[in-house]
Amino acid sequence: MAYHYHFSAIAQGEKSGTTYSDGVCVCKKPIRGDDDSYSDLKKQIADQCKTIGDAPIAILSLTLINNE
Repeated sequence: MAYHYHFSAIAQGEKSGTTYSDGVCVCKKPIRGDDDSYSDLKKQIADQCKTIGDAPIAILSLTLINNE
C-alpha cells in the first residue's frame, strides 16, 4: 500500500530569507507523530525541496490525499 501526502514546508536561510515549497510525497506506511515515520518523511521532503537548500525545514501542513 502507498500513502500519498501533499505537504507545504518552509525553511529559514541564513541570507536568503524564508523559502516556501510544496508538493506530493509517497510513503509505504501511514505517518504517525509518535514514531520514526515522521522523521523519515521530513528527510524525504527536505530531499525533494532542493530550492530550500540545506536549511532545516518546518512542515506547515501535511494532508493525506490518497492511499492505494
